[in-house]
Amino acid sequence: MDAHDGPQHPHEPLAPDAAALFDSLLAGAPLGIGVFDLDLRHVRVNAVLAEMNGRPVEELVGRTPGEVNGETGARAEELYRRVIADGVPVRDVRLTGEVSARPGRRRHWSLTFHPVHRPGSAEVTGLCVIVDDVTAEEELTRSLVDSRRRVEQITETMAAGYLVMDTSVDSWPITYANRQAEVALGLPREQLVGGSLWGLFPATVGTAFEAGYRRALATGSPYVFDAYYPPPLDAWYEVRAIPDGTTLTLYFLDVSERVEAQRAAETAAERAELLARVSEQLSAHRDPAAALGLVPGLLVPAVADWCVVTVLEESDRADAAVDALAGAASGGTLEDADAGAVTLVLEHLRDVAARHADPVLDEAVQAYSGARLDAYRDHARAGAQHGGRVAPPFLVRALVSGRAQVVETDPTGSVQRTMAPGGAATALQRLRPRTAVAVAVRARGRALGVLSLCWDASGPADPPAAHPVDAATPVDELGADPRATATARRRPGPGADVLTFVQTLADRIGAAVDEARLVRAQLQIAETLQRALLTEPPQPDHAHVVARYLPAAEAAQVGGDWYDAFLQEDGASVLVIGDVLGHDRRAAAAMGQVRTLVRAAAVMTGRGPAGVLAATDAAMTTLQVGTIATCVIARLEQDEDLTRRGLTRVRWSAAGHPPPVLVPREGPPRLLDEPGQRDLLLGVAPGTARHEHVVEVERGSTVLLYTDGLVERRGESLQVGLERLLAAVADAVAREPRDEDGYPQDVDATCDEVLRRLLPDQPGDDVALVAIRLHRQDRPRPASAGPRRVPPVVPDEPAVLPGAGTGG
Repeated sequence: MDAHDGPQHPHEPLAPDAAALFDSLLAGAPLGIGVFDLDLRHVRVNAVLAEMNGRPVEELVGRTPGEVNGETGARAEELYRRVIADGVPVRDVRLTGEVSARPGRRRHWSLTFHPVHRPGSAEVTGLCVIVDDVTAEEELTRSLVDSRRRVEQITETMAAGYLVMDTSVDSWPITYANRQAEVALGLPREQLVGGSLWGLFPATVGTAFEAGYRRALATGSPYVFDAYYPPPLDAWYEVRAIPDGTTLTLYFLDVSERVEAQRAAETAAERAELLARVSEQLSAHRDPAAALGLVPGLLVPAVADWCVVTVLEESDRADAAVDALAGAASGGTLEDADAGAVTLVLEHLRDVAARHADPVLDEAVQAYSGARLDAYRDHARAGAQHGGRVAPPFLVRALVSGRAQVVETDPTGSVQRTMAPGGAATALQRLRPRTAVAVAVRARGRALGVLSLCWDASGPADPPAAHPVDAATPVDELGADPRATATARRRPGPGADVLTFVQTLADRIGAAVDEARLVRAQLQIAETLQRALLTEPPQPDHAHVVARYLPAAEAAQVGGDWYDAFLQEDGASVLVIGDVLGHDRRAAAAMGQVRTLVRAAAVMTGRGPAGVLAATDAAMTTLQVGTIATCVIARLEQDEDLTRRGLTRVRWSAAGHPPPVLVPREGPPRLLDEPGQRDLLLGVAPGTARHEHVVEVERGSTVLLYTDGLVERRGESLQVGLERLLAAVADAVAREPRDEDGYPQDVDATCDEVLRRLLPDQPGDDVALVAIRLHRQDRPRPASAGPRRVPPVVPDEPAVLPGAGTGG
């Protein structure tokens, strides 16, 4: 058969040119190609197929696959015979096995068969096989399958929930969910897979969950966060969102126990801190009502959403009213009581402070607090008019019983039924608390008041029906404490632990208020005794004496400071300022003794300031007063010559006390403090020399004496305080009204202004001050100086001295 007779039977030799062309095609093919006769012997084989068999071409030609490769070849022959018998091409038949030339190495092949037909006939004369070694592909596929199987095994057995979502679709369908996701989310896998994230979990929309998912997608990086999901899940989750293109994988773990344990520890620490803060802030106030006024600011929002503080009048009548209601309660349950007894208790109650955590609702709380007691009273009075019984308001029940009253079922309606219609009921309707608690504030067995604490109703908005694609992502929530986000659990209502803590708070508040009342009572007693010793100063002719005494903010600090002013028989004015060391009641007692000794020594005719201090020092030793004190005595005197020249002589002596201040009629104030002008303190070394100092001042001048509490400050030198005093005095005198000749007219205002400028709201030390203004003597005593007041032994002075100040 030559080249022009068409394709040859596989047993028939090809023409030389045709054989060359065929061999060229075989050699250039990238796949293994073999031609077989009907006996399945290799007729033509290319190099690729020979390489697959691990043999040269010569060893294959004339042999069958079974002869070449044993079992693997035998299985190939079965396929060959089937194709020859059918006479139909077959593509991509997979065969796996080993070749005998390379034992132990398993290979995979893809075989394509083409029967060879006799030209012009359906008779099959042979077979052409095309072979592709797909071992690498098969191994890769198997590896991927194995990897996926292992991944699925891992995800199915892991303790964390695992979800995969397709974010390329608006609904974010879930494409995979593991078994733990079913358990954690309470939905079967059949319902999860294919379902929309937004539809299955609507509370995710607009919360930290959505924000975290979108943060991961936007950044292309994993994002981890904690957040709370409300009922029905009612759990805290730690979520790890991992993006991969449009796929978002979520790992989530229920960490409710961890969060609750952390919250419990934080709550305990916060409560301990709050108790300490309550004690600290309330104990700093002497006024119990002012102390109670601080309570809402301490408890809101730390404990409740809003709070009202009510005080019981501090009187025997109020206590008796509470006791009477307790005795009149029906069966001791206080479910109903005599209306008159309820009214009487309400008459002695007063709301002193209220606050809501939400500034918008605070207005309603203030309106409610301002009107509710009147509404309660009107309701009780209406019942009393008919001689009946009424249900006491819940705060009255708490006050009388001493037990916390909790209203959880329709608190708005329950409270409104105990009050008359009006503003209070309307304000309460707006507030709509979900729970109300009243707890008594008591101390030493006595009711002091009531705390009314309320928690707002929770009404979460319905989630959107469909999640908008272009919704603004809540990125503001990211990075914040998830408990502050919209997914956070609300502040707990008054469970047993909260009620216990509230009662502890009430007890702590009661103790602080009771202490404030005791301190106030002690201070009032001490001030009364102190002021009884500090007598009203005289008002000599043409002079105005002003005295001020301010006790320390704390009762324990009262006692050591004193002032005095009196006239000697010759008409000279004497000013005294002093300070006994110590700040307690013993210091006050010692001050009374020293002050009395100074007065007794000073009324002796002819004894000047130095002599008075020396006599006082000696008397303190003789009488064993046993204290140390500082003191300044100033004597203001005149003779005819000084009067004519409009001058007054100031003679003073100081025993370790800050120097007097002289305020000339014209010019800046100055200290009367030259070197050596302050002698030793009283009570240190009796018999020590005392010295007097003299200065002549013109009328219209002022001499001011003061105690160290006015100028001394912790951490700074006395000189700084003295300079501050001079500046304050100069400014105060400059503000005084003056007469037509420029004489200042209101030393009272000057002293008040100096105290206002130099003292804090809560002074830590007593302060005493005494000043004398020397008015001109050629005019009547000014009206601002008030009436003249002098002892009867002091000679009268004419209302006007015509020659005074003329210099003649």
